[in-house]
Amino acid sequence: MKQKIIALLLFVISCQLICNNLKAQTPDKMSYQAVIRNLENELVTNSTVGIKISIIKSTINGQIVYAEEHSTITNSYGLINLEVGTGYPLTGNFSGINWWDDNYFIRTDTDPYGGSYYVLHGVSQLLSVPYAMHARTAESISGNIVETDPLFSGSPAALLTEIDLIKLSNLTGVNTGDQDLSGLVTITSLTDSLSILRSEIPIINGYLIEEVDPLFSGSPAAMISELDIINLSNLSGINTGDQDLSHLVTINSLSDSLSILRSEIPIINNYLIEELDPLFLGSPAALISDEDIINLSNLSGENTGDQDLSHLVTKNEFEDSLNIIRSEIPDVGSFIIDEIDPYFSSSPASAITEADILNWNNKQDAIVAGNGIIISGNVISTEFQQENYSSNSEPEFTHYIGELYGGGVIFHLWKDENGNEKGLIVSLNHISTSSGFSNVTTDFIGSSSRSLWDGNTNTNAIINQQGHTASAAQLAREYTGGGYTDWYLPALDELNLLYNNRYNVNRTLASTPGATQIGHNRYWASVEHSENCAWAFYFYNGFTYYDFKTKLYFVCAIRSF
Repeated sequence: MKQKIIALLLFVISCQLICNNLKAQTPDKMSYQAVIRNLENELVTNSTVGIKISIIKSTINGQIVYAEEHSTITNSYGLINLEVGTGYPLTGNFSGINWWDDNYFIRTDTDPYGGSYYVLHGVSQLLSVPYAMHARTAESISGNIVETDPLFSGSPAALLTEIDLIKLSNLTGVNTGDQDLSGLVTITSLTDSLSILRSEIPIINGYLIEEVDPLFSGSPAAMISELDIINLSNLSGINTGDQDLSHLVTINSLSDSLSILRSEIPIINNYLIEELDPLFLGSPAALISDEDIINLSNLSGENTGDQDLSHLVTKNEFEDSLNIIRSEIPDVGSFIIDEIDPYFSSSPASAITEADILNWNNKQDAIVAGNGIIISGNVISTEFQQENYSSNSEPEFTHYIGELYGGGVIFHLWKDENGNEKGLIVSLNHISTSSGFSNVTTDFIGSSSRSLWDGNTNTNAIINQQGHTASAAQLAREYTGGGYTDWYLPALDELNLLYNNRYNVNRTLASTPGATQIGHNRYWASVEHSENCAWAFYFYNGFTYYDFKTKLYFVCAIRSF
């Protein structure tokens, strides 16, 4: 079942006027930005996404005059940048849209997983911004144009003649006699006016000779003379005789005080010669002598004669005790000769004899074995013809699914008609996370690249196509993991086998340093669909589908043994 995906897009569309040359031609494209989110409203970061842009005419449900597809990669913030008009065209011609003749809407469809399973996001009307591109129609206007706008015809601008325009363009800023400047002031007049203003400013030099503010006169500041100010400015921080320091202690006085303090501290060396604490004296610790302490420090853990072990049992005595206990256990061998349980006696089991048990064990001998069934004594087994079987538990195989082998990890095992063991191996890493199918996107390769199960033959056909220079198949062929050179791009059936066994494969990849696990990605298969499309495999749900060869998908390589 196809999973529905919701992509939350926050987009900004603006027309870009790019100066391609001196004529400032307007390009046929619009800038487009989008932030991609998945169903859980999580940002889709550093991933390939598919975008479909449609331009709709007249109404939201109107005619689609242009549509295109883009495949691009989001950055670490989930942001993509596109140019509408430069994608893979599906319908119409972007440069042929007449933006001026109707209302237009833009529709966005997205596939956050990079394919073409688009989900409609929304439709928005294009307002004023895209119509800047309509300016390109002015590039080809020629001939006489008659202005019929009544507002313009009734304005003073309608009276301007070509001669007026020539005169206006010739204005230099210098009066050549056709300008009336009588109402303007000259520089000379302005200079004279400034001189008059300066002459009218009164002289106030003698106005503030004495301070008569009563608040100032009554404050201590009024008593400060010029001599006081000079004395204050000469203060150096050193007592020059004008400072009273009699109440301060000197360094010498402080040192003398410390000496006095030290001399008054009593000597207590002999105060604690004997312990008189009654609690200590009454405890066992008071009896510990210096010799006891020496003896305690010399204890080795072995009995040297100073330890009383008389109350402990020896190993021999312990074993003797066990023997005595065993000898005292009564023999109950003959206690339960007969079964007297009334429940058992009344059940069918009481009628089973030793002969019945023997017959039951030999019951297989009476079975006629069918095809593939073997009876040997008391053992029944099956003889299974192994072909295209990949169970890890089959003893016929020397290898197993998930084994690190041959430059990668085994994901499929089978035996050929001669009983020879065969297998398929997947590369330890993705060969690419963003590759197109092939650079040749408009020509058929043919039936040689359409095998559903033989990826090796398909790979050769893709690489040998005329005009081929790069492809997912070539990336797989050039891979040399483990020193092997026979890697190829898998076909659809081979990718399906890998999908079905990816649990065992990913367990091994997860524990292999430097390896990359198989994720929920879209992988190119080596199977062509048409001249411009090829098949891909979606490891999220096991779907196979075809898409444009220009799309960017993951690539893994496989080889066989």
